Amino acid sequence: MEELATVSIISRFLQAFADGFVLSVKDLGVDILLVILTLVYQYHSGRLSVEAWRENVWEASMPWVWLICLVAAKHVWMATKKVYRELQQDLHRSRRPFIILTDGEQERVPSNYQLKLGGIAAACFSVLTLLAIFSWQLAKNTDTAGIFAISDGSFSFVNMTQRLTTQNTGDWWVSYQSYAGDTASPVALMQYVEITNLQSVPETIRSYAMAIRTEDCGWTYLSPIPLRSVAVWWTYMGLDHAIPMDFHENGLDIVLEKPIPAFGTVTGSWLFDSKVRCDVPEGSKVQYRLALTTFDGKRFEYTTPETVVSNKSHSPGNTEGHLTGPAFHVPPGPRYIDISKLYRRLYSDPIPKE
Repeated sequence: MEELATVSIISRFLQAFADGFVLSVKDLGVDILLVILTLVYQYHSGRLSVEAWRENVWEASMPWVWLICLVAAKHVWMATKKVYRELQQDLHRSRRPFIILTDGEQERVPSNYQLKLGGIAAACFSVLTLLAIFSWQLAKNTDTAGIFAISDGSFSFVNMTQRLTTQNTGDWWVSYQSYAGDTASPVALMQYVEITNLQSVPETIRSYAMAIRTEDCGWTYLSPIPLRSVAVWWTYMGLDHAIPMDFHENGLDIVLEKPIPAFGTVTGSWLFDSKVRCDVPEGSKVQYRLALTTFDGKRFEYTTPETVVSNKSHSPGNTEGHLTGPAFHVPPGPRYIDISKLYRRLYSDPIPKE
């Protein structure tokens, strides 16, 4: 009885995978485009320089590792389809089940060739995925202690009383459109912050979080109030004499929409609401914990030293002048506006179910 050689699914797959890299320029168009996009990304993120590689080789190389994994995954898929299609065509032309002619020689195709081919592709995809995750973890787990320097947060207005009356309601409120129409909410924390990028490459912030530790309530996480979606009011004279404030140029969450330049400093104020009611009297001690997460997955946390709440020292009439620090912009128009007639609620309160 004639002995038949068995088709090596692995060798056919490897040959098809290798052939995929010697195609025409037209067929490699997607690969070339991915390389160009990676170069553009690395250039704009400042990670093409030698200094960037010296500073954090894993972070600088991660996009290239991802590019290699993505291109390889594409060619794994193409090779899998090519081998499967060739075997299907050869078996269709053959008169004997699972027997094909290869270079004039009869070869046997394993009856479970589909399962084997799928297993090879799955193994390749798994290895590539693990490699991408591993490179991301290496870049993410690099020591982040020296990424940023942040000011101590001492220039802050704290009001966590959640009082919704028209008088003695705190120094800062916001107004916006809610389910109830024109709405006003008190601000639990208005804080001026300076953030310095200590790296030789620009850094883009993806998200931020703030917590405050008070003497009575311990640590409490606060809810951000996006400055693009609200109007801000200085209400130290009451809601019926609210002074409009413009934070579109120095709102910190707006400023952080752009990358922080290499060795650059950004400044501004941001606003937060509190879901926890807490009395924070003048002269009490507080601490702030700020967390920043970058677009490439690095997480930086900073806990300030204890500071003394001193809202009054930041209010109008203070006799101490500062050449640096926060700047409050009053837009053109009426000096005082009555916002006491607006619907009042806490900004972070859930929307009631209908």
